[in-house]
Amino acid sequence: MTAKRPRPPIDEDALREMALRYVGRFATSRAKLLDYLRRKIRERGWGSENPADPQGLADRLAELGYIDDGGYAVMKSAALTRRGYGARRVDESLRAAGIAQADRT
Repeated sequence: MTAKRPRPPIDEDALREMALRYVGRFATSRAKLLDYLRRKIRERGWGSENPADPQGLADRLAELGYIDDGGYAVMKSAALTRRGYGARRVDESLRAAGIAQADRT
C-alpha cells in the first residue's frame, strides 16, 4: 500500500479558489467561511511570503455579495422554524454560526 503524497501548502490563489468553491457550493456565513479557510491553512500550511489573510478574503467576498449574513440568517431561521425549533433554539443556532445580533433579528 502506498502512502498518499502530502498536498502542497496553500498560497493566495489557492485560498481564493477554495473560498469561491465553498461559497459556490454552500449557503454560508462569513464566520463559517473563516473557520473553513483557517482550518485548511492549518491542515496544509501556508506557502507564500505574504501572511495569510482569510479575514480580508471573507470581507471582500461579502463586499461582492457572495456572502450575506443577513440573508443566511433569514434562510436558516426559516428552515429551523419549519422543522419545529423554537425562537431560543433558532437564535442559538444563528449565534453558533457566527451571525451578529443585528443580523439575527
